[in-house]
Amino acid sequence: MTSQASLWRDFVCGVSKIGKVTCFGSNGKVVGKEPSWNCSAVSAGFNHACAISLENGSLHCWGDMKGEKPQEKFTSLALGENRSCALRTNGTVVCWGENNFSLPVALQDTFS
Repeated sequence: MTSQASLWRDFVCGVSKIGKVTCFGSNGKVVGKEPSWNCSAVSAGFNHACAISLENGSLHCWGDMKGEKPQEKFTSLALGENRSCALRTNGTVVCWGENNFSLPVALQDTFS
């Protein structure tokens, strides 16, 4: 039974009630590469997925992610085509992706 799920064009990932991440579909860059530890959330992007560790709130991303993943603690995330965003534990949002994608300066370090 899944407690949270996210899908993209050719795959879907879900988190069970105990935190196990499982992905299904035809995207070999994502399916079968899920983290082995328990997670609180998962999100699917174009050719990548990310999950938040249940134990410490850190991000684990796999597949063909663009940009540099932040090394902070998070509560939720949203992934798209070649870009990703996550909500920090302090309520601010950080984004990363292709061509050094980030939030516009006016929105950086603002609270959700």
